Amino acid sequence: GRPAAQADAAAEDLTVVEPAGAFSLAASLTPTRFVAGTKYRLAVRLVQPGATAAKANPWGLDARNAYILFANDLPTLDGLWGADNALVGGWSVLGEITLR
Repeated sequence: GRPAAQADAAAEDLTVVEPAGAFSLAASLTPTRFVAGTKYRLAVRLVQPGATAAKANPWGLDARNAYILFANDLPTLDGLWGADNALVGGWSVLGEITLR
């Protein structure tokens, strides 16, 4: 349930995407920290702007409101607030990969 590695995609303004519109994001990882023959889940997370900023008072904000869910039926790693009020989880799992 924790990322082995993560990469941030270039910032895109998703507020300009029209309903049923399309957008693309790109990022890359160097597989030096991965173990050959091990299965990994490939996942994506779109975080609401400002959601991961430190909060003086978390006032009970539900972490599920901090990330965007996709309309299709993807398994999701539920989000929660960590001890430092940083977002943990909220990943939509696209599938599994095995590195060779």
